[in-house]
Amino acid sequence: SLMLPLTATGSARHLRVPLEQGDLLDVTGQVLETGAGNPAIFWANGALVAPDYRLRRGDVVTVIAAGDRTEPVVQTARFITPMAMTPRGARPIPRLTNTGVGGLKYVRRGQISGKLHSIQMAALTPAYGSINVPGARRIALTFDDGPNPEYTPQILKILAQHNARATFFVVGTWAAKYPNLIRRTVAEGHEIGCHSWSHADFTRLSADEARQQLHRWEQVVNPLLPTRARQFRPPYGAVNASVRAMAAQMGYTIALWSSDTNDWRKPGADAIYNHAMAAARDGAVVLMHDGGGPRHQTVAAVRRLVPALQSRGYQLVTMSQLHSSADPWEGDFIVHTDSGQLLLKPADPHLSVSINGSLVEMPVRPVEIDGQLLLPARPTLELLGSSVRYDKPSGRLYIDAPVYSLQMDMNLQTLQVGSEQVWMAVPPVLYRGHSMVPVWLLRQYCGITATWDPTSHTLYLQSAHGSGASALNHLPLHAASAMRLPNTADTLPASVL
Repeated sequence: SLMLPLTATGSARHLRVPLEQGDLLDVTGQVLETGAGNPAIFWANGALVAPDYRLRRGDVVTVIAAGDRTEPVVQTARFITPMAMTPRGARPIPRLTNTGVGGLKYVRRGQISGKLHSIQMAALTPAYGSINVPGARRIALTFDDGPNPEYTPQILKILAQHNARATFFVVGTWAAKYPNLIRRTVAEGHEIGCHSWSHADFTRLSADEARQQLHRWEQVVNPLLPTRARQFRPPYGAVNASVRAMAAQMGYTIALWSSDTNDWRKPGADAIYNHAMAAARDGAVVLMHDGGGPRHQTVAAVRRLVPALQSRGYQLVTMSQLHSSADPWEGDFIVHTDSGQLLLKPADPHLSVSINGSLVEMPVRPVEIDGQLLLPARPTLELLGSSVRYDKPSGRLYIDAPVYSLQMDMNLQTLQVGSEQVWMAVPPVLYRGHSMVPVWLLRQYCGITATWDPTSHTLYLQSAHGSGASALNHLPLHAASAMRLPNTADTLPASVL
């Protein structure tokens, strides 16, 4: 119905689309510069056109209105210790606080104004469970039939508020619908257990049908986990000799319970709470549900139950942790870096390290991250002829090697080599109070040769001034990758020890 000829601007005015350019705003919404916002943008027949473009009959015109725009946000990340990460008034994580193992603090600010946009903290957390306190009384809270998009996040929030851990026995069909809830559960330090694919009664299934239930669950859930699930809770607690044998053959431990709160009957939050508290004892396993029906009562009970158990001196742990008397540091940990999450594992306990011909007793067990071996910077580098200095306030490690001077930050994947920056697939981390550096970094920048003897499980490190350096064989832990950041002259080898 428009009269032609007509320009793109004229059509926008006819449609009452705002054409006045807005303002540039800072991250808090205050005006930084008047009239520096977004102009109107015009498209005709799928192509960008000028405001004075003359329309023709049949043209399809799209107008993006003018308006305000917000300044870009820049993010910085720095290493922080657990003590600095503990919110005021909250209880620090036992033992973890004193080790110097920490995480990252992300600070986002306006690129122009410098004003604060947001702060986010990410700690190094156990892949499953939490740090144990020797001699503490322990209880495992368990939740079946999830994940559920309404109730699971509420329970996770309560657990996080009290630094408590739990085990979630998830159903495969629900995990397939809500994989991000599985990822979140793991990232927050909880354990995932298998509760079958479709909540079938395993005592009524054939052996093949039972195995298929577990195989389908594994195909969906295990890729979401740092390590494969080991705990299996048969639906309804229905178990017999055949089910136990099948589970053992597939590498699972049957995980039942000692206290059923009967929350599935919806008896009321008080009844659920009272039942769990009455059954509280060291080693108890409490059964509740975060899925399978309305769970408002369970959430309300958990909100009271968690702090009440802790006030009685109980540590709330995962199923695996409840049944393990091993050193809590022997487990897997999730390392938060500026580029995502990495899984840290203690290395083979039989691994030995020889430096310049002499076996060296390491102050802490070597670790593996993403298949790459890391050794404690001290005494490794000092015995190899390099000086090492760790600056605790900044979380920065300085290495003066015969050829290069290196600077790196814990958990950050950028390495400063002289005046150049190098991206590291695996960064240095703190573990049990020791700065750990990748073996490939020693070889690439510190003039070190590395030889692996699979027969004796020994890693031989030789400095350039040492004698009898042998030919290099690749470690069974696959090689690291290191690349210079963009806009530099060249790249390092894509794969080095």
